[in-house]
Amino acid sequence: MFLGEASLFNATVFAGLYAGAMLLTAIWAWLVLLNRIKAWPRGAVFEGRLLRDSWPLLVGGISQAGAGWLILAIIGASLDASEVGAYRVANQVVTIIALVMTTIESLVGPDLAGDFRIGDIKGAWRRHRQASALMLLCAAAPVFLCIFFSSAVLHIFGSEFVIASGALIILAGGQLINVATGPIGAVMVMSGHQRLSLILSVMGSIGAITLSALLVEPLGLTGAALGLAGTTIFRNVGAFIIMRRKLRVAA
Repeated sequence: MFLGEASLFNATVFAGLYAGAMLLTAIWAWLVLLNRIKAWPRGAVFEGRLLRDSWPLLVGGISQAGAGWLILAIIGASLDASEVGAYRVANQVVTIIALVMTTIESLVGPDLAGDFRIGDIKGAWRRHRQASALMLLCAAAPVFLCIFFSSAVLHIFGSEFVIASGALIILAGGQLINVATGPIGAVMVMSGHQRLSLILSVMGSIGAITLSALLVEPLGLTGAALGLAGTTIFRNVGAFIIMRRKLRVAA
């Protein structure tokens, strides 16, 4: 009983520290932003346009997050709590690779916006290729570890999590393909195709939930990973193909 109470206490402490850190980061970010825009001329920020352009991104993000939680619910309904936890840990490990993409995408986004603003489509795609190469370089080590040493990686969190090693390999492989498509999300958004991003996100979320519901019972955690990785690949590769067609470089 004492150990259980200690574990609960530790989990509560860590959750509080995490929430506090997130709150402090948000406050600091707002202070920095307000300080930088206070000298801007009145009317420099177009709130209506910002809201119009940003809501598709918000809804797309919510749909992806919701799909992730629904997949956990599907696993819990078909399997048991230990496998839900193991899958969650595997997915969080792969989040490190996704973080590489998000970080580099946020850095290259403003430059892509500048390219599209002046109509330099060729320059935008050149920048995309450079960012893609950097993403692959940064993601190479974590992808290698997750694919070839999946059991060892999960064993760090406890031997009971090793059951998700197959799922980790699939999720990491999916992220590798996504990294290869580069900052395609930034290309869509900065070229004014936010609604296309929303459509692909919602389609991917529906596909992930549907495939997981069909595959979890016969294949276990591997089925959940196949459902999520497959639809994520579909979304990113589909976005890349569509944007290459929409943003053709003149010969």
